[in-house]
Parts: sequence; C-alpha cells; structure tokens
Amino acid sequence: MNKNKIIEKLSKLPTDETKALWMMERIEGIEKDHEQFKDKLSDTTAKTINEILEEDLTIPEKVLEYASKGELYDDLIKQFKIRMSVEEGMIDEPVKKLLKEAKEEIIKLRANIQKAKTSTAMIKEDIKEMDAQIYAYEKIELLENDNLKKRAKKLTEGTKSKDTIDTILEQIVKEND
Repeated sequence: MNKNKIIEKLSKLPTDETKALWMMERIEGIEKDHEQFKDKLSDTTAKTINEILEEDLTIPEKVLEYASKGELYDDLIKQFKIRMSVEEGMIDEPVKKLLKEAKEEIIKLRANIQKAKTSTAMIKEDIKEMDAQIYAYEKIELLENDNLKKRAKKLTEGTKSKDTIDTILEQIVKEND
C-alpha cells in the first residue's frame, strides 16, 4: 500500500483500530522476514554441506607415502635390529641415533594416519547427521499445524536416517487424519 493511503486510513481509524492495524502490518513484515531468513539459512546450510562433501576428504599423499615406506621397510628394520644386537660392538653412535630417529618417525607417521582416518570418519558422520536434520527440518515445515511441527521436531531430534524421519512423519500425519 502507498504510504499516504496508510496514513490517511490511520488518521480516520479510532486509536484501538489503528494499533491493531499497525500490529497486523508489523506481524506480516516479521513473518515475511522470518520466511526470507529461513530460506536463506536453508540455502546457505545446503551449500556449505555440498561444499564439504565436494572437498577431497582423503589422507594427504605424503602421509600415505611415508606409511607405505614404513610398512615396506618394517621387516628390514626388525632384521637389522636383530643383527645389531649380535654385532652391537661394531655399530657406532651416529648409526644408532639414525636408526632410533627412523623408528620414531615411522611410529609418528602411523599415528598421523590413524588420526586422519578417525577425523575423516567423524566428519563424514557429522555431515550425515546434519543432512538428516536439514531433511527433517524441511519436511517438518511442510506440516500444517504448529502442534504437529513441535511433536515431529521432538520425535525426529537426533535421528540420522532419512527413512526413519519419513516413517515418523508419516505416522504423525496418519494419527492426525
């Protein structure tokens, strides 16, 4: 509506009606802003999840390279240790120091591989849970009444499976038909 028309209408209305009209316009504005915010949040979250899924969630090549070398030379190192124990008097301190450093490096690289595998698995699990919650949120918003929405939110909270979410929502809709 034109601003002048609103002012003209407001000046003609009694005070209580003016307040009511103003409140209704305000509520409509807030609802519109809420819808825009909700849409923007859904889009942003979906884009972020897609970007995370598109990222290369692999173990760095250098870590894999060192791990494979460590596995490749592990038997050799063990055999060398056995020979060293027999001929310990023949090996000098710098060689012992180098072997000790090599062993520590192999152990450290194996730990790094395990950390990377664990981290990758955790990230994938978090993404799966976020995807399910966004799916639930979008489906719940399609329900017609607020009581159904509240009930659906409680029942789907923490659910990681889209099939389970669908089953819960179907059951809620059937019960209220």
